Amino acid sequence: MDNVSLLKRTMNSFLILTLVALVTFFFPNWTFAILASSMVGVALYEFVNMVERKGVFVYKYFTVILGMLIPLMIYFQMGTEGYFTLEPFFIVITCLFVFVLQFTRRDSSEALVSVAVTMFGLLYIAWFFSFFIKIKFLPSGSLLVAFLVLVTKTGDVGAYLVG
Repeated sequence: MDNVSLLKRTMNSFLILTLVALVTFFFPNWTFAILASSMVGVALYEFVNMVERKGVFVYKYFTVILGMLIPLMIYFQMGTEGYFTLEPFFIVITCLFVFVLQFTRRDSSEALVSVAVTMFGLLYIAWFFSFFIKIKFLPSGSLLVAFLVLVTKTGDVGAYLVG
């Protein structure tokens, strides 16, 4: 284990945890939604780059922008009451749009793989991460979000140190 690498990771983690704590506890909810959307964008961009290095074609910027809209859409519907929510509708439209977008490519031999990887990234990263916003709106939601971040970060640190 490299001491410089450990120091870098510690400083980055401290800065990220400080930012998340400030936004979670002291700033309005819309800043939390913007932070969540930004983190989704970074995570999706990293995911898409990893997938492209494996040779799978993905509409990079489309996926990132659409993924960043999911947490924002969930934030804007959190104040509404009733049974009609945009979340399932948005996910179905996204699936259809990604599927239709593959017809624009000249080489469609890997179309199914591209659609599957794009949808996996959108659902696994963007949709699951947007549950942070839903948790934040629960009673004592800020504490629940802080607990979830703390448990996740502790697991990451333990995995890094133990191997």
